[in-house]
Amino acid sequence: MIQKVQDQLSTVVAATVLPGNMVAAGGPNSATTAHVLETAFQNASPGSFKGVVILFIGDESDAAAVRQAVYLSGATFKFAQM
Repeated sequence: MIQKVQDQLSTVVAATVLPGNMVAAGGPNSATTAHVLETAFQNASPGSFKGVVILFIGDESDAAAVRQAVYLSGATFKFAQM
């Protein structure tokens, strides 16, 4: 199941998301959700998510890694404590 989500999110990131949209991710295991986002954004082109909001819903201890992973994409990072 996790691999299917990883594949889908990686496909979305590779195709980019139009400005004005939001990608929200959360799940029962914050570390797993963070890992999925980090992996998906490894191949994001610099600036390709400018104007897009990435919302990570999880534990604060995982937020910094996700913020760093999406930084180069130009996305606006938001965090919500689960």
